[in-house]
Amino acid sequence: MNRYALRPSRAVCTGERRPRERVLHAISPAVIQLAFLSVCPYNMAMDQQDVHNAETLRQRRAICAICGTAVATTHDHVPPKGIFPEPRPSDLVTVPACEACNAGDSRYDESFRVHLSLHVGRETPATQRLFVDEARRTVKRNRRLRRQILESLEPTYLTTRGGIIIDRGYRCRWDSEAHRRVIERTTRGLYFHHFGDILGANAKVTVYWFATLTAEMRKASRECQQASIGGNALVYRYGRAADQPLCSIWLFEFYGRHWAGAWTTPVVPIPAQMVVANTVSTL
Repeated sequence: MNRYALRPSRAVCTGERRPRERVLHAISPAVIQLAFLSVCPYNMAMDQQDVHNAETLRQRRAICAICGTAVATTHDHVPPKGIFPEPRPSDLVTVPACEACNAGDSRYDESFRVHLSLHVGRETPATQRLFVDEARRTVKRNRRLRRQILESLEPTYLTTRGGIIIDRGYRCRWDSEAHRRVIERTTRGLYFHHFGDILGANAKVTVYWFATLTAEMRKASRECQQASIGGNALVYRYGRAADQPLCSIWLFEFYGRHWAGAWTTPVVPIPAQMVVANTVSTL
């Protein structure tokens, strides 16, 4: 995945204050080992045979790929198309969705777009367009979101990755609920897009926030499939366990400056002996 050095912006968006152990837990070796199970290589033959079964796909496309229960009457962009400045890239991903899933999270999409823009800065042409064409326009139109951001602003020093102070500015906290919802919906949609299956109520999605990508995380995900949307706007890695299809791992990089992850697991717990066996196989 591409990496960029942190660059300052006039407003820096940070995650909400959380216990230190939660951040450490999110990137601990145990989490990575358990999440991967025997994720790679996944059974390509089974996936391709299933995805190319026309009747199966026809039936699945009649159901919302996000919730897995309601009838799909429209299509939803995953991730939201608003995080890509105009002109939109030609490789945007859409999945069948119901009206509730498509329109119900629009306010979270707007919040995610604005906070993402504040977080990644404005130092590249793409991030500058994201701020000017998308984030700033949203804040001008959305009074509630504008008030929320202004009330959360805190004075701060702008620093380089090495800790050198270069300016003064403001920071605001990420909207954690918007972040969780967008990443979860994106994960569910991309799971359907790549595997042709719907997670629905059979699986839960746990979302993680990463301050950066560690060498350990890169090593753990190097055998996964990699894809991108809009060039470097979104680069992500993904894979799922061959013997537990509802177990999958996702690693997202937005504009080379914001990282998030997701882990899907069955609602019914996996037998402990299976988790141990599969974890050992990844070491």
